[in-house]
Amino acid sequence: MIVKMADTQQEYKEPLTAMQVAMDRGAEVFERTLVAAVNGTLVDLSYVLDGDCTLELLGLEDERAKRVYQHTAAHILGQAVKAVYPTAKLVRLEAESGGFYCDICFASAPDRSALGRIEEEMRSICRADLGIRYEEVSRTVAIKTMRRFGEIYRVQDVEALPKGTRVRIYSIGDFVDVSTGPHLVRTGLVADCLLTSLAPLVGDRKVWRIAGAAYPTKAVRAVQKAGVSKRMGVRAPQRKRNNM
Repeated sequence: MIVKMADTQQEYKEPLTAMQVAMDRGAEVFERTLVAAVNGTLVDLSYVLDGDCTLELLGLEDERAKRVYQHTAAHILGQAVKAVYPTAKLVRLEAESGGFYCDICFASAPDRSALGRIEEEMRSICRADLGIRYEEVSRTVAIKTMRRFGEIYRVQDVEALPKGTRVRIYSIGDFVDVSTGPHLVRTGLVADCLLTSLAPLVGDRKVWRIAGAAYPTKAVRAVQKAGVSKRMGVRAPQRKRNNM
């Protein structure tokens, strides 16, 4: 099996994952790789290569990897919402330019503390460095799975797919959701996050949109938070200096 890359090609005797190829390229390549593209199609790093192919190992310098990064953060947000509000229902979890959003159906309107509590739960999930795994199942199994978790909107999403469609079910710890993927391999790759807004969708007071962005370092988040605070007219608190 020949795997062609931008700067080289390598022959392997047996199937292996995109992650294993990244490891084979050395520590520097492995550490920067977040997702892969096989013959031009984005895939998880757990994707098994079993025939001749062209492989791209993508890091945050690539726009496609940036979008995967934010998409994974959207699902971490969904997990955090379910931890803080167990009766909430997932409606939509998506990446957008430079960030992500999550539409959530709440049993009652969330209070002012909601955004901070959810953001802190997201950080806890990232610190836990949970593995992100998926399995491909039939449309029928996906419907049954989402119904078992009471996710009525996700059931509707899967029911809208043509019969015979294979569906990916992703797991992050005990959190389960359907997604087209791909995603990062673990939550710890999201170094930090910032939730910027929480507001009801126009015409539907029960569905609220939470928006935010994920960052590879806490320093990048701090710069972004300062910018958000400035736009909102909020001054960052000044810490009292200790004379030592």
